[in-house]
Amino acid sequence: MNELFPVGKGVKKGNIVTLAVVCAIYLVAAYAASFVAGVFSILPFVGWIVRLAGGLFKVYCAFGIVTAVIDFFKK
Repeated sequence: MNELFPVGKGVKKGNIVTLAVVCAIYLVAAYAASFVAGVFSILPFVGWIVRLAGGLFKVYCAFGIVTAVIDFFKK
């Protein structure tokens, strides 16, 4: 799974700081995607596509956080 979520490779077992940094990176990326989708939502067709891509990116970020937490406890 680390090939799909490369940011989570930095998580080390027992080091909560690395987990917090990785989660923060994913959360900031998700909020940035939401902001971009909000800006482009005023355009009829492009806004719909950007909102769809933003939603998929938020799901990707959620899975990235979950895999980072799993790696935190697994390693």
